[in-house]
Amino acid sequence: MGMALVASVQIKGTALGSVRRYVLEHFGEEDWNPMLAALEPGERARIEGGILVSAWYPFSLFIRLVQVAEAQLGPRVPRLHREMGRAAADYGLTTFYKIFFKVGSPQFIITRSAKVWRTYYTSGEMTVPVCEDGHAVVELVGFEEPARELCERLPGFFERTVELSGGREVRLVHETCVHRGGSTCRFEAWWR
Repeated sequence: MGMALVASVQIKGTALGSVRRYVLEHFGEEDWNPMLAALEPGERARIEGGILVSAWYPFSLFIRLVQVAEAQLGPRVPRLHREMGRAAADYGLTTFYKIFFKVGSPQFIITRSAKVWRTYYTSGEMTVPVCEDGHAVVELVGFEEPARELCERLPGFFERTVELSGGREVRLVHETCVHRGGSTCRFEAWWR
């Protein structure tokens, strides 16, 4: 009996592109170029060849890129992954999903997060067990390649998403996490 091959998790090019854009906008080529140099030749070639926002890339490449960013920029930027998550929401949601933000409330936007998740990742399911005026809970279940960097990035993404959809004074916590023994990653937000 042969061993089944497990396909690795894929991520949309928009996520890789958001890392590149964040670094270039906030730090410039003088920090981006050493990040590229720190990658393995194959990894570097995939990024230097141009990141297509509509293409799928290995999630492991994305994690490697954000780990290199953390090693280089982390000492200068507290909560780097969260800040990069906020920027990713600005870059992606204000272009592709702009119409939803014009017509929707935070609750409207959050309830659509499950569908949006599958446009960015090939693994995991995003559920919204609670979504009411001023409060929501979002859970990520079954993600095949959990990574601390993603768990630190998503709060920034969700926080900024609520702000973009009209929520103010957003507070978001991520107390349940697969990296701390949880069966899911649970994000809870409150806003006015």
